[in-house]
Amino acid sequence: MKASQIRRSSMLMLCVLFLAVAASFASASTSTGCADRSVIVDDDSNEVTLEGGNWKSSTSVRQFFGSRYVHNDNKKQGQMRAVYKPKLEQGRYRVEVRWTDGGSRASNVPYLVKDANGFEHRTLVDQRANGGAWKDLGVYDLDHQSRLTVSTEDTDNYVIVDA
Repeated sequence: MKASQIRRSSMLMLCVLFLAVAASFASASTSTGCADRSVIVDDDSNEVTLEGGNWKSSTSVRQFFGSRYVHNDNKKQGQMRAVYKPKLEQGRYRVEVRWTDGGSRASNVPYLVKDANGFEHRTLVDQRANGGAWKDLGVYDLDHQSRLTVSTEDTDNYVIVDA
């Protein structure tokens, strides 16, 4: 998951990115063209909880971010989920996600963003294509209580959890 916070003043545009991938700081750039400061939290971070079953670790498809990705082994549809709980300051963020793609991936993976107001926003993602790149889920008001959940509910194949 990547969440980009953008603060503007009359002379300065500061972009702050949250990338749900590894616990480090790096430089990056977004489509806004401004310089960003990025925090990365990967699927194996303590800010991500893998729930409901045995998530399998893999490096088979090279599009992953960090050292690996995990998948549900096409089992326990509806019972497994990954919950990202990043430590964010209150603000407006663009949320983006990524995965590894392939023909055995689910075409209907639910991504649920819980915003600062407690509302849950659901987006279905086709993980069969466009892997290894950031996918925009929208712009939301987020804070330290916000979270992103990747669910296996009603999915039709392997569900990938990466960033």
